[in-house]
Amino acid sequence: MRVITHSEKDLIQKLKNGDELSFRVIFDKYKNKLYSYALKLTKSEEFAEEVVLDVFLKIWLNRGKINPDLSFNAFLFKITKNASLNFIKKAALDKALKKQLRNYFDEIHNETENAIISADYDRSFNKAIENLPPQQQMVFKMHRVDGKTHAEIADYLKLSKGTVRNYMMLALANVKRYLNVYGDKILLLICLYSGE
Repeated sequence: MRVITHSEKDLIQKLKNGDELSFRVIFDKYKNKLYSYALKLTKSEEFAEEVVLDVFLKIWLNRGKINPDLSFNAFLFKITKNASLNFIKKAALDKALKKQLRNYFDEIHNETENAIISADYDRSFNKAIENLPPQQQMVFKMHRVDGKTHAEIADYLKLSKGTVRNYMMLALANVKRYLNVYGDKILLLICLYSGE
């Protein structure tokens, strides 16, 4: 079993207490290892990037439950493995899920009601994006709205891919948090998993 150094334990304790700088240090330290591992499992660069973002999002949102006395490295790789397998399953089911949601809305709403739901979704989604800090907003729009890859965004904004991933991960956490509080759960699903 890997020995946890005093400094690493302190870093994890600070993360547990909500320290953003410690989170960024941990992100920079582990992102490439986790990306390589996720890439082996998913066989897709885009999937691997999404998995790493999802892993760090879970780490941040559940930071209070982290045990600093246990191997953080093993913990991260276990979460990455589970997230990769779940992402593969979700990707396979994604088209079926979107079709089900479309059928559900078609069955219970007429065209006027669908237009109202669509307008509500657009308002909630746009409000969530408007509430993001400027860099997160720009990266989120370029990735989720314009469909650009993290590499394309990094090249365009003259940032590292790691910085783009970090902005995207924080933006995704903020959008999810906003829609969880102010938006419909079905709309949250459509917003976060839409796109071919």
